[in-house]
Amino acid sequence: MRKSYPNLILALLVISTSFAVSASASIENKYKEPIERIEVYGEKPRYILKFEMEDAKKDFYDLYNKLTEDDSFKTKCEKKARLGSKIKSFGCETRFTKSSFHNITKQHIQLNTDLKHPAAALRYLSMPDISDVYSVTNTKRKAHKEDIFKQINENPELKEAFIHFAKKYTAYESK
Repeated sequence: MRKSYPNLILALLVISTSFAVSASASIENKYKEPIERIEVYGEKPRYILKFEMEDAKKDFYDLYNKLTEDDSFKTKCEKKARLGSKIKSFGCETRFTKSSFHNITKQHIQLNTDLKHPAAALRYLSMPDISDVYSVTNTKRKAHKEDIFKQINENPELKEAFIHFAKKYTAYESK
């Protein structure tokens, strides 16, 4: 058995030497042959598509805010934490929507504090929600949409930003 160890070592040495020679030959031939093209197909995760869509929407409204003449139509897009939560969600809000919400809230508070026992009334205070704001701002929202379409038709840069946003939105929604 002791005699087989040198034969085994000699066999391994011959194999490793022939492998090294063949490996070096393939490396030399590799540079002489044309390089092959390798394509990798993959998909972006849904959360990446969402971030891209949000960025495109923010870019669109930033450009729109520069072009619109009515200050109440200016739109601010940001991530806000929900009430009672630290989880942030992305949203865009026009100035007229925000001011309408504040005005309706003041009216609700004033209505409830005019009662005989304001402290007891505040406990049962019903605060407005987005449906209340939408019912008050219905005509203003229609005028805002018309202004957006007008600005898109008049400004090719804004049109490109809108198309970019629409593509990102479609990619996100179709995933």
